[in-house]
Amino acid sequence: MFKSNGYQPSHVLFLGFWGLLDPLTTSSFLPTIEWFTRRYPGIRITLATVERGTAPSPQGVLPDGVDHVTLRASRFPVAAVARALDMLLMPFQLVLLAQRQGVGLMVARSTLAGGLGYFVNRLTGIPYVVESVEPHTEYMVECGAWSRRGLFATVGQWLERRVLSSAQGIITVSQRYATRLVDEGYRSDRIRTVPCPVRFDRFAYEAGSRAAARERLGWMGDEIVGVYLGKFGGLYHDEQAYRAFSVFLREMGQQGRLLIASPELPSNVLRGLDRHGVDPSLVYVAHVPHDEVPSLLHAADVAFALYKGTRSSAYLSPIKNGEYWASGLPVLMTRGVGDDSDLIAGDAFGGALFDPDGNDLPDAIRSIREVLSEPDQRLRTMALARRARGEEHMTEAYTSILASLPAPFDRNYSDGSQST
Repeated sequence: MFKSNGYQPSHVLFLGFWGLLDPLTTSSFLPTIEWFTRRYPGIRITLATVERGTAPSPQGVLPDGVDHVTLRASRFPVAAVARALDMLLMPFQLVLLAQRQGVGLMVARSTLAGGLGYFVNRLTGIPYVVESVEPHTEYMVECGAWSRRGLFATVGQWLERRVLSSAQGIITVSQRYATRLVDEGYRSDRIRTVPCPVRFDRFAYEAGSRAAARERLGWMGDEIVGVYLGKFGGLYHDEQAYRAFSVFLREMGQQGRLLIASPELPSNVLRGLDRHGVDPSLVYVAHVPHDEVPSLLHAADVAFALYKGTRSSAYLSPIKNGEYWASGLPVLMTRGVGDDSDLIAGDAFGGALFDPDGNDLPDAIRSIREVLSEPDQRLRTMALARRARGEEHMTEAYTSILASLPAPFDRNYSDGSQST
């Protein structure tokens, strides 16, 4: 079986359903790949990603020695048919790859990619682990992307059940969801929890980065800057978000400033802010590449996480929260979001919670302001990030799961020793 005492799998195939350069790949999947390269020196790793445009070069993106395979998404004009073709054709491409190169394990990121792993497993018997597991179909329905009784939701629920039942390892992003799966009858010995990781080497706070970013923004005094990364609408608040920004600036007085990095059109964001009386001279709005996000976070003092209170929100692990905390930013977050709600409620250096439909946001902001006055606040928030998003969660989960894989895959270990 897979062991941690010198044996290592010879070839692991990682499956992602997003593109190589998608922030969800670079921010949340690469930490797992990097962990495998450190944990098993000499391991052969291939990452397969689904590309919907020109295939990007992996140079400078992937660690040295990691191969990249492009899975071409169908361009059929009917979305449901295109997705069906992807799920039918991509597994055969992966089967050929796995058999030709002697793949001994697959690791899929999300239940969507887990669907590919499920079909390859049915055809080859190669074990697979699915990480970043959350109730994806519920999420898509609640954010309005899928109809509750539509084809996508129906097929999505069917495939999720197959993945959850057949994968050799299930890694949820929240303990709440792990508990729910056990309550629903899934075997607890296959289920572990790893909150969405953060790349500390990229996001750890740097005073020099902060000074340079603030100089570019023209904020060189005692401004207290709030930052928001993300979308408006769907699973995220829209009007309540703009209202929260307005309240933040009001509570901060002359010191208040706001940074918004969003895929939304800046003009739309500015109109939303204008509806709530926000002075545009106090705000910087942009759509920036993910590589530029750390410097924006270093320029800020507090961050926003503005999720709607849906059922699936209770099972999420926002990637952005880990990035916020790693940058030393306490988070103003809506209640009921994954395990992070409990973490913030129990540690003021993690931030403060509020009800976007209530009147407690000013109290939450005042609580944050008290925390910001602590001389070691950034260090303590960054320490919280290490505890909440540190690599030990991944090590514990994968060590346990890999050790439980069936003996026939002993042959996939190669370090000059014999498996027993």
